[in-house]
Amino acid sequence: MKINRDVVIVLAVFTLFVSSTTAWYFNPIVEEKTMEIVSIIETPFVVLQSDYVYLGSNKIVFTLELENSAISTQSTNIEIQALDSSGEIILDGEVEMIQNSTALNIPPGGTYMESFTFEKKGLRTELNVFMIILWWDTTQGVFTSGGGTSITPKAFIAYRSSDISGPKYPKYKFYDLEWSAAQQLNEPANQEVTIVRSAWNPASSMTDNALIVLLTNQGYVDAYKYDGFSWNFARLGRVWKNAPRDMIRPFDFAYESLSGDAVLVYKDNSTDPSRDLVYRIWDGSGWTDPAYIDDPAGRKEYYWVTLESDPLTDEIAMIGVTSDGGVNCWVWDGSSWDSRYLLSSSVTDVGYEVASIAWEYNSGEVIAAVADGQYVKVARYTGSWSGMGSFSLVLNPNRRTPDINWVVLKPHRVSGSDRVMLMALDDGEKLYIRQWSGSSWLSLPELMDDRLQTEQSRCFDGDWMPTDTSFILFAGQFNTQQLSYKVWSPSG
Repeated sequence: MKINRDVVIVLAVFTLFVSSTTAWYFNPIVEEKTMEIVSIIETPFVVLQSDYVYLGSNKIVFTLELENSAISTQSTNIEIQALDSSGEIILDGEVEMIQNSTALNIPPGGTYMESFTFEKKGLRTELNVFMIILWWDTTQGVFTSGGGTSITPKAFIAYRSSDISGPKYPKYKFYDLEWSAAQQLNEPANQEVTIVRSAWNPASSMTDNALIVLLTNQGYVDAYKYDGFSWNFARLGRVWKNAPRDMIRPFDFAYESLSGDAVLVYKDNSTDPSRDLVYRIWDGSGWTDPAYIDDPAGRKEYYWVTLESDPLTDEIAMIGVTSDGGVNCWVWDGSSWDSRYLLSSSVTDVGYEVASIAWEYNSGEVIAAVADGQYVKVARYTGSWSGMGSFSLVLNPNRRTPDINWVVLKPHRVSGSDRVMLMALDDGEKLYIRQWSGSSWLSLPELMDDRLQTEQSRCFDGDWMPTDTSFILFAGQFNTQQLSYKVWSPSG
């Protein structure tokens, strides 16, 4: 099965205290699972096919193909049961999700195929397996499909909201052919969700695994690990007792692209000068004990942490912003954090996400950017760090030129490309972009919108189209209810 689709997703969050991320997986993933024979009593039939396909969150189409292996014509009744992870038949209200059919007069060597459609809200996450029961005068066979062939969802989103049971419960939705209904995670539900990060596992053997990490209103870092069937909760640490400012995000995580291990980094809550940041790793079976990153400049309170995976190795780049305006970069080599680089020591306003980092896809090199007042300062990692100077979003800036509040880098993850798009929003609510080719800036900063709805939150985002060189940019334009967007085709 092959799926070719140009898709870009945008999420707009119109609140000052909540952030969320949307995790995309574009490759057509086909998960092969083996049918098991639970018991056979003189069965004349062989199950050739027992796969199923998700159609959104609420509908599943199960296809069964039988072959008569006997030397005489055979018939059979068919019963298909939808089972949950406990082996119980799933209920739709008070009705068991069972479907029946009959295959009549199948000749020797002949086959019979039929599809069964099951519908129920949230069925995608509730279903574990289908049970297949065949019988005529007596039971002929009981089979269970291990999942057959299923297509991994193309995306999921995790977020905070007040719907269903309220803001103490993180919510999520899946997307494959359509968006699913909202689902909520019920454990532990003792603190309100404030900030959410989420991602699919990019490792080829783990593409049905995902992770949600969130910050509660009491400063705890909670993780929800999805193994393809169920979510597992862990409370991993605490960043503070009382948040020093609203909107700041002192944690992030990223997957190692090859191993599938998740690396989580968050601010340490102690006063130990050698423990500025904590990191923990999901190694496939559990979370490792806390380990620590030391900022050599002394005890630092990190307000922002951003991680970005190298799509072709297990390396991860990190950039962090401290409460006193310092901006540091590190590189994870698969076992430890190394190659620290001080990008800036004088960020004007640390209440905004002024720093970003990205991997060039083809070269495997890193570009980091930070807004420092009216200028964007840039550095590059090619095995060691080197500064690349700075630039303003406007020509001939003066004392009236607005400071820059938000900076986001988006790499073009296509083979052969080192393009990175920089997006920046200034204090005057103006949105700019500038493209990096992998060796130089291809143009002067371009004004995309002269007034967004606000500069207090990041009401913009963008990404590259997955199969070409176009970039799509979305934003909340001033006094406009709908999202605005532009499609940009770079030169070169």
